[in-house]
Amino acid sequence: MHQWAERLWSVAAGDAALDVQELRAVQEQWDELVPDHDDFDSPFTSAALDAAVVLVCATDAAASSSAEDASNAGYQAMARSDLLAQESQNMHPQDPGLEEKIRTHPLMQTELHRQADVLALLEAGTELTATSLASIRPPAKPV
Repeated sequence: MHQWAERLWSVAAGDAALDVQELRAVQEQWDELVPDHDDFDSPFTSAALDAAVVLVCATDAAASSSAEDASNAGYQAMARSDLLAQESQNMHPQDPGLEEKIRTHPLMQTELHRQADVLALLEAGTELTATSLASIRPPAKPV
């Protein structure tokens, strides 16, 4: 999946085209790569599923150039940050301060700032290149 995410960044920068056959081949592999809650009891299973959903939404956006598909990817990334913030602090779902705790959690703050940077880049009409995308791209994670 990491390689496919790298490919999507290249497509976004205009450095590569999205090949429909390549896309279909990758999507067929996802069923094997994405963990199933029935098979894994790790607390990271949900995060892996969420990350896969973000990648699927980003792929849909790259394939369609649809603003709606792009916003779905952003929404899913925010939902992933929400869940990770709750799980990392063992937040209780009935806590009256839950939303504020999630909003101020460092993981959510990072995601909110990243999405604000993406919107600012798009609103400015900046040409999407590898250089301009570097300012909004999350740091690479070790594989």
